[in-house]
Amino acid sequence: MTARYEGHAEWYDDYIGPGAAANVDWIVDLLGPGEGLCLDVGCGTGLYLDTIRSTGRTVVGLDRSADQLRLARRRDRAPLLQSDATMLPFAADTFDTVTALWVSTDIGDFAGWTIMADRSAVPRPRPGSTNATSADVGVKYRINSS
Repeated sequence: MTARYEGHAEWYDDYIGPGAAANVDWIVDLLGPGEGLCLDVGCGTGLYLDTIRSTGRTVVGLDRSADQLRLARRRDRAPLLQSDATMLPFAADTFDTVTALWVSTDIGDFAGWTIMADRSAVPRPRPGSTNATSADVGVKYRINSS
């Protein structure tokens, strides 16, 4: 299956990019200060990688679209991986924080995915860690800490 934004990276960046700065304070507040590795699922063109890094975390971006990652690599020095978010290629306890910002419409079973990300052997929260997921619209979010 082709990634939803494959071949549309420039359009996506031109459309979303100008408004991205308005979300920075909200994302920083959502995450709070932290450390350790943070997986940004659906990082797209990398608009928020530096914002996540500014909270003290070491960010790793993941997106299904090679086209999106091409622009992200130009924008940021973070390690970037191409993978399907429903089959994350990581062992348990790899990440202290997982973000999935504005991707709920891009993952068919987003509610199921958040349960898998929270409970499976993929990134499992450690004591004091944070998983933050954001819906596409408004300020609906949740934070799980163990």
